[in-house]
Amino acid sequence: MADLIEWVKVENPKPPAIEAYKVYLNYEDEKYFFAEVEALRVDESDYFWNEGLTLPAAWALKNHSASEYNEPFEVCKKRLEGRVLLNLWKLIKELREYGGTYRVAPRRQHRA
Repeated sequence: MADLIEWVKVENPKPPAIEAYKVYLNYEDEKYFFAEVEALRVDESDYFWNEGLTLPAAWALKNHSASEYNEPFEVCKKRLEGRVLLNLWKLIKELREYGGTYRVAPRRQHRA
């Protein structure tokens, strides 16, 4: 699954985010951006994880999953990856229908 879903840590996330990741789907020879996940500070000691899904990802994954306060990153990561795996074909279809808007690595051209 590490090759299918790629998490890239954002350096210097914008406040109120204290930690952020860009999330990509790698499928065949294509790479799509589909979410930005941020830990948002609520007060001095509390934070929660927010999933910023792209429009096609929101349609494919349907439900937004709220986190508990101070939930470890690994829990948030596993929950989103599970939803992606359950809806993988729908997510791929939605991302492709946007004509490359969210594609960050184009399909390689095969030489004859």
